[in-house]
Amino acid sequence: MQTGSGIRKQLARAYLLYSLLSVWCIAVASGFALLSLYSQRSSPESQPPRVWPEHVLLECPSGVAKLLVFIHPKCPCTSATLSELDRLIAEVGTGLQVVFLVDCPEDLRDDWMYSESTSRCRSMPQSSTVVDYDGKLAREFHATTSGFCLLYMDRKLCFQGGLTTERGHEGESLARVAIRQLLSNGQGKNYRAPVFGCPLSWSVGINPLACESCNRETNDN
Repeated sequence: MQTGSGIRKQLARAYLLYSLLSVWCIAVASGFALLSLYSQRSSPESQPPRVWPEHVLLECPSGVAKLLVFIHPKCPCTSATLSELDRLIAEVGTGLQVVFLVDCPEDLRDDWMYSESTSRCRSMPQSSTVVDYDGKLAREFHATTSGFCLLYMDRKLCFQGGLTTERGHEGESLARVAIRQLLSNGQGKNYRAPVFGCPLSWSVGINPLACESCNRETNDN
């Protein structure tokens, strides 16, 4: 038969175990909540030129639909954008020209460009890749975030924003639907979509909005 002291010890152990379990559950729930908030936190909306800038060293002939896609080569969040773009190209056929503008700080140009994202950009059909040293072209188009897209049709801006619904998430989005409609019948002009990705290096550098991988890659270089 247990004494009062033994019962108290058992109760104390049970209370401690319950407390530790409660703390662990709260920590796990908080972690998931923070991760969800982070993945759904979009970048501030920018104001790109409404008409294709005449002085930009990129061609945009009349009658052409040109999609500019700004890429941070070290950001894993961008993989989902490239997957969505693969699907979009397959859906719209040859009616779209894609230009990847790959962010590259001037002092890191020797090894910055080697990444899975840049390899995927170069192998994607109906596309070309331009290295944007120190974000010169990104500044012209007010692009600050990896995954930011601009669609110009007849040299006029018709769409701006991202192709994903959150960071690193693949799946049908209203942005993809809007671009398909624009290319098929011209409806939906001036559509804007949120952008989920890491900052391009020229805009704000490495900051809390950047993912851990971006911070690590930049510090290593």
